[in-house]
Amino acid sequence: MSDGSAHDEAAKIREAPRILLVEDEDDAAEMLGELLRGSGYRTAHARDMESARARLRDFSPHAVLCDVVLDKSDGLALAAEIRSTRPTLPIVAMTGYASVERAVTALRLGLTDFLVKPFGIAEVDRALRRVLRIGADLEALVGESEAMVELRSSVAQLAPSETTVLIEGESGTGKELVAQTIHQNSPRADGPLVSVNCAAIAPTLLESELFGHVAGAFTDAETSRDGLFAEANGGTLFLDEVGELPLALQPKLLRALQERRVRPVGAFDEMPIDVRIVAATNRDLEKDVEAGRFRADLFYRLNVVRVRVPPLRERGSDVLLLAELFIRRLERARNRALPAISEEVRDALRNHSWPGNVRELQNCLERAVTLSRGDWMELDALPEAVRKAVELPAAAEPQEEDGEPLSLRDLERRYVEHILRVNEGNKTAAARVLGVDRRTLRRMLQRWSTNG
Repeated sequence: MSDGSAHDEAAKIREAPRILLVEDEDDAAEMLGELLRGSGYRTAHARDMESARARLRDFSPHAVLCDVVLDKSDGLALAAEIRSTRPTLPIVAMTGYASVERAVTALRLGLTDFLVKPFGIAEVDRALRRVLRIGADLEALVGESEAMVELRSSVAQLAPSETTVLIEGESGTGKELVAQTIHQNSPRADGPLVSVNCAAIAPTLLESELFGHVAGAFTDAETSRDGLFAEANGGTLFLDEVGELPLALQPKLLRALQERRVRPVGAFDEMPIDVRIVAATNRDLEKDVEAGRFRADLFYRLNVVRVRVPPLRERGSDVLLLAELFIRRLERARNRALPAISEEVRDALRNHSWPGNVRELQNCLERAVTLSRGDWMELDALPEAVRKAVELPAAAEPQEEDGEPLSLRDLERRYVEHILRVNEGNKTAAARVLGVDRRTLRRMLQRWSTNG
């Protein structure tokens, strides 16, 4: 084998999805493992909870295939343990004893799929491809905060239905990932998920984009074209930024939702459609209805079930959990270890308000690991806005010196010195953070310099 082909083969092995197979019957595990490897997966085998914990650490799987009934332990208990420590890791349960109770328990534990023995490799492959696709996009739904627990519960409850869903949330919170999760956990998962950003398409083109057109309907319409409703047939149509939909187009969308039929631009006949609608907005549509910018009847048709995606500033310690997940994701993408998050950086991540939400955090960490040089992520590698959010270090907090508490003057001085360090000595930037003008800051520094 040439060096080039050997390198290509090694790259394929590295890129192959890693599947941890938890099965106490060695013959069954060997047979399934061989089938999976023949389908392009890398596999590792664990017989019980203890060995599964070890393989989770050293094999770092992309998904877990877990037998529900193990000889020495309960597979569902293992699944619950994995879910608590690795919340984005997809888990597919396998069982030879199908029961509604076990299936419901598995779904409540957050298992991503459920296979009943005997099953063929095609079924396993289909399930793994689906859960790996979901697992790659679940970061924004990860979190232990009350808001995220409630969001996951809502998504799990509404995904299996055909109900129209309106997702609300600020830009960057992960509304599209919520829509993807709803689709992938719905009966339409094998159908298409078609997304359209209503704010990104010119109003004059949006009607044709959504509903299609026939040849000759307008200038340059040389051939007929199906719209996105037709493309989404049998699946889900995700209307992102639906609040930006032009008023003139809203009645046609309303009719499509009510009648389940669309008329392409320039056509005489309507065509039936079979789609589930999931819409998202970063606007307050109720206020837009009051202001006459959005039709009330369309709002009520979209607002059958409303889901709110919380901003990152409301998610508490979730920011650190997300940060660790993003670092692991970057390590996989770059195929090397990256700097760990230092305590100082943790303080900054915890205290920043994240106006750009999850998207801002992801971009921040990608920058930080790129600019950091050692084993630890450096505070200076963070964007300026995030650096300014770092908490006062211990030296700037009230401490006793020779048995006496620090004076207010000393505390003030240490705080100002800290802000100057964070802003790399830039007095204009430091004054802005302190809420004083540059002249006042200069006088303070001169006073301390004179008085020692």
